[in-house]
Amino acid sequence: MVDEGNGAAGGLLTLKPVKKADPSKGYEGTLTLGVDPDAENTGAGGGGTSPGDAPTGTPPTGTPTGTPPSGTPTGTPPTGTPTGTPPSDAPTATASTCASSASSS
Repeated sequence: MVDEGNGAAGGLLTLKPVKKADPSKGYEGTLTLGVDPDAENTGAGGGGTSPGDAPTGTPPTGTPTGTPPSGTPTGTPPTGTPTGTPPSDAPTATASTCASSASSS
């Protein structure tokens, strides 16, 4: 088959409903592709070149330097942040399953 350039009308793409009575169930498609076994790879379509405004050079590494933007939090905790050792009855960071939360029916 030769591509006539008319898309689905040429038979390259065929769609049929999964369920004829309910098109919302989706469609099944068949896409016909062809490969010329005698064609040579010219490199065309290999990703192309970067746009003219693409960044160049080595990507940055490490910690940023310079003055941080305005509104950036500093290393000092906000006022009212608890300090010191938490009370012995304070919840821990680990979670456990409570047997009473399970229901039986």
